[in-house]
Amino acid sequence: MRIPEYHYLVFEYIHKFGLQIHPFINETPEEVIYVNGVKTRARIYHRQPDILQYPVAPHEAWKTAKHLFNLAVKPIVDFINKDPIRNWSLVVKRFDKYSMYTFLKFYPHEFGTPFSEGAIEMMAVLLDLEGLMEESFLDILRINMPLVQTRFYQITGGNARLPEAFLPQVQEDIVFQQRMSKIVQYKNGVTIHSIHQSTLEPYSVTGDFAIVTIPFTVLRFVEVEPRDSFSHNKWKAIREMNFAISTKIAIEFKSRFWEREGLMGGKTVTDLPIRFTYAALGGNSISLKRFFCKREPKVSDSTVF
Repeated sequence: MRIPEYHYLVFEYIHKFGLQIHPFINETPEEVIYVNGVKTRARIYHRQPDILQYPVAPHEAWKTAKHLFNLAVKPIVDFINKDPIRNWSLVVKRFDKYSMYTFLKFYPHEFGTPFSEGAIEMMAVLLDLEGLMEESFLDILRINMPLVQTRFYQITGGNARLPEAFLPQVQEDIVFQQRMSKIVQYKNGVTIHSIHQSTLEPYSVTGDFAIVTIPFTVLRFVEVEPRDSFSHNKWKAIREMNFAISTKIAIEFKSRFWEREGLMGGKTVTDLPIRFTYAALGGNSISLKRFFCKREPKVSDSTVF
């Protein structure tokens, strides 16, 4: 959907294939916010944060969710950036015990006091942290640090043009419906064994190296020879790594009705189940993309008709 400017390898391929790009508009002053039964625009919320009626403490009033979050996180980010190699380890020692919620709730910030429950709720909803509050604060910090003040881009005509540009060189080597069953490592190479999902016929391919990109939850079911091809700690990570759901749903319409409402790119934010929606801008796509991830409550079957 969007390509951060620090994805240098991706941009090398974009330039190699001569693809055109244009900025991805991540947020605009006109984007719609609808929470607590209140509908407003981002520009109004930024001038009047209490319009959303969150029960924040008096010293938190008139501050946006992003402002409050930065009060807590920016000093840590600035400290890391002074000497990333040395200071990351110090930050890990200091904050390893905190979840996202306990960091916001119990760690004293600029005001000398933790945030109120109302402020935490506002940050969780408006900054898309609500499904992450029980997760490690450090993990969330690692993910979001590069996104601060980052510019985003998209490929003109659709991001699918990038993988399509590889096809002339690799299409004869692509195989489908193969389930990997074994990885065999040699001194000077590696062989991948698989089974065809329909015919159950075995298949194998040998090369100098193998880049394995399947999730660890799937890799657990793949035999690896010799076993010490992976270290003890890597086997431990393969067993214990948890994954969160990340889903994007694209909906196509006959017209760009959101542009008539002044939404030229950017997103809408709500505490309703649809949560975050990004509007398509440029190209031929006429769509809205609903984005959600992490551990949000599931919709009960009894609510579906």
